[in-house]
Amino acid sequence: MFTSSQKILVKYCVTVDDKVVETNHDSAPLELILGQRTFPEVVHRELLHLQIGERKRMTLEPQLAYGHRMAEKIVEVPKPGIPGEDSLKVDDYLNLENKRSREILHAKIIEVKDETLVLDLNHPLAGKTVQFDVQRVDYDEWS
Repeated sequence: MFTSSQKILVKYCVTVDDKVVETNHDSAPLELILGQRTFPEVVHRELLHLQIGERKRMTLEPQLAYGHRMAEKIVEVPKPGIPGEDSLKVDDYLNLENKRSREILHAKIIEVKDETLVLDLNHPLAGKTVQFDVQRVDYDEWS
């Protein structure tokens, strides 16, 4: 059994429609702190049960991966106050802080108007079936 004072080291590859979206197979393992959800919850749970060196491949439908796309996550916001507002363009990404929850929101600009921006707050992989290939490499106690 693992505690929240541990981290596991993982190698992973994320694909959608047989195209690699993200991988660390050619770099250092990801340090995944137990209890944080870097990946969808079901992947996190599977990683906790893998032995060191063990590998798992899984295909997740949208509801288990990053959710379905939601129209209410398309929002229009005023440009003033957004850093670099004059140089922003469609397909740029912004990191915005939710003032209530202090959560960082990743937003894709989908339209630039004179005084406002139209942002998509859906996860980039929302609505997609996602394949995860994960391998547990090691685990460590925090010092």
